[in-house]
Amino acid sequence: MIDSIAKSYANALIDLLNESKISISDAVNELQLIGIIISDEEISKFLNHPNIPMSEKIKIIEDALTNKNGIFNKTIISFTKVLIENSRIMSLCDIIAVMNEYLDDLNNVVRVEIITNTELKEKTLNEITAYLKKVFKRDVLTKVTLDDKIIGGIIVKKNGYVLDASILNKLKAIKDTVIYGE
Repeated sequence: MIDSIAKSYANALIDLLNESKISISDAVNELQLIGIIISDEEISKFLNHPNIPMSEKIKIIEDALTNKNGIFNKTIISFTKVLIENSRIMSLCDIIAVMNEYLDDLNNVVRVEIITNTELKEKTLNEITAYLKKVFKRDVLTKVTLDDKIIGGIIVKKNGYVLDASILNKLKAIKDTVIYGE
């Protein structure tokens, strides 16, 4: 679950990018690169070390992100510095997730994860996708995950919501009906 602070940071950055007419998609790509950089074990230790002054952390990250090739936008570098100053750099993945949701809304897209115990045939996946497209009234991007704990059927997840059409879930429902009469 994405916390409200990450949402606030993401929304503030989205507003700033929109005002500055900077591509949100490009910004997300840059933030993902920064996420890869800060996920390095040594860099992560450096950023979280309590005895290293904040000014030194910011200076080193700023120097690393600002180079002659100009890969990172100045707004993204400034945003990264703010995250470091406020000890929120570890919220970067959640911030990126919020920004991707915003882009999906703009593009009328919904992302779902389909969890099943076997590979889905292309025809079956297309049928499920077509059904979900009707339900959500949006284009659907699917990610299929295999989970051998599922006896059969599928589980569909979207932004924390779960549609459980697995056999195990149906057996639990039958058990509850028999035991509790519900």
